[in-house]
Amino acid sequence: MVIPTVVRSLVLMNGQFCRTGSRVLVHQDIADKVRTRLTSALAQVRLGSGDDEKAQLGPVIDRASAQRVDAIVEEAASYGTVLLRGGVVTDGPLAAGAFYRPSLIEVDRTDVRIVQEEVFGPVQTFEIFDDEDDAVTKANATIYVLAASVFA
Repeated sequence: MVIPTVVRSLVLMNGQFCRTGSRVLVHQDIADKVRTRLTSALAQVRLGSGDDEKAQLGPVIDRASAQRVDAIVEEAASYGTVLLRGGVVTDGPLAAGAFYRPSLIEVDRTDVRIVQEEVFGPVQTFEIFDDEDDAVTKANATIYVLAASVFA
């Protein structure tokens, strides 16, 4: 139940939503399993236009936004581990639009741009916590008061 819900929280409105599930905090005891499953699930997200009934993820607002999101992911590679490098679609019929494949970046710092700023694209961070206090500290380490979900 968790992985499909976390994926939907990212692809809903193409990540361009204040309640996007852009940060995934996972307890260290299950981090390896969740990392593997989430990376695989995001890699399988089907992109497509609004008239494609099988599409899970449409375009971002415009090509400039797709390039902006890509620059944020590229920068994040300098301080995080890229688990899944999505990116701008540059081939096939979707290349004419502003489609961006999902990305997943593992970070261990909360003071970095990808955690501190809203990306407004299909990009998630993967963050590991040790205990409940650590999770709360990490979750509250931004200026934004956004939505959250807890799975136990």
